[in-house]
Amino acid sequence: MFSRLLKHEWRSSSGLLTILSLCALGVGLLGGGLLRAITYLSQKMEDNPLASLTLSGLSSIMTFVVLALVAYVLAVQFITVFRFYKNKFTDEGYLTFTLPVSVQQIFLSSFLNILIWLVISVVVLLISGGLIIFLGDGQNALDSLRIILYSIDSLIEVYPSIPGFGWFIVLGILQVIVAPVYAIVLLMTSITLGCVLAKKHKILATIGVCYGIHMVVGVLESIISIFPAISLLAWNPNEGAQFFQWLCQSMGLSVLLQLGLAVGGYFLSTWLMEHKLNLP
Repeated sequence: MFSRLLKHEWRSSSGLLTILSLCALGVGLLGGGLLRAITYLSQKMEDNPLASLTLSGLSSIMTFVVLALVAYVLAVQFITVFRFYKNKFTDEGYLTFTLPVSVQQIFLSSFLNILIWLVISVVVLLISGGLIIFLGDGQNALDSLRIILYSIDSLIEVYPSIPGFGWFIVLGILQVIVAPVYAIVLLMTSITLGCVLAKKHKILATIGVCYGIHMVVGVLESIISIFPAISLLAWNPNEGAQFFQWLCQSMGLSVLLQLGLAVGGYFLSTWLMEHKLNLP
């Protein structure tokens, strides 16, 4: 039944979001063409007044291209998160919570739908950015890529011999995995709390709860960061091991905090949805 629930979540939002994703790829193609035109005009027609005017106009359009790609990622998140709110805490909730599935499955299906579309939107953003860079100025892009790969290869030759580097890589990968999970669960928890606490004006309540939670989390992160910072006071710049030890401590505490908040938010949200649901 959970697979059907997840499939329903996907179908409910995939149509519009697929169109937006294709539009974002189209914007990437447009941006690549604009960047190529800008590069050509700036190199070949420097003293031409008409070219200068055209270059100014194209640069302005290029700014809108970048803003459009950022807006795409934000729109994907807004649509999926608003779907969670509308399907669970408005009139649709009467139907949702009468389905023969557990509250945990309802929460997880929405969470996975939001997470999947977050990953898709990031991939589309990277592809669009790659289209802009390589279509706009492919040779310079390839040269820059070679420099980056050479720098990475040089770091790989030096840093693995330093104690703590391996843990730094592992914790960095964990941070990339945990951070989006934590952010989504915290947002869903804010929506749940806001809708449970408020009979009316649930969106305003959600914004207030979200702001309050982020303030508390900010304080916790500040407190936690004190401990690694103390060890940094005795840091010798010539000792790379101390530096990676400090980084590992900081990243490890951050990952543990985010994991704890994500797990706590999951159990709090599902408990509230099961025992304190406040539908209109």
